[in-house]
Amino acid sequence: MSNIIAIAQLQADLTSINPVLVTPTPCPFTDGRDVCTKATIAHHQMMRAIQTRDRIESLVHAYYLGSILDIASRNQLTNLRNVISRHYFIGATRTYYLFERFGVEQLYRTSYTTLNMVRLLTNDDFQSLLQ
Repeated sequence: MSNIIAIAQLQADLTSINPVLVTPTPCPFTDGRDVCTKATIAHHQMMRAIQTRDRIESLVHAYYLGSILDIASRNQLTNLRNVISRHYFIGATRTYYLFERFGVEQLYRTSYTTLNMVRLLTNDDFQSLLQ
């Protein structure tokens, strides 16, 4: 798939309004746990969704993982890089940044977006989607 098509599909998914009401999967961790434990739980759930080929749930758990990575300290990120592959680390972070302003509910309105599509964006294309 060409980058132009992927970007157009991502833009369509970012602005999709249907279905209007969605019930997102609850965040898989509680606030009382440390960042590394939360990230490990989210990573596990994301990998499970990927293995079952559940496109939306893999994006949802990537979003949750990305939200944890966003607040992690430098030391925590270093530890997590030993657990989470670079591919999923970047994919989760990008998924969170792309959908952060719309919320996790927007992921349920997507038709085309995959975690791999988000991960394989060039830096320039990713930055243009954030605008």
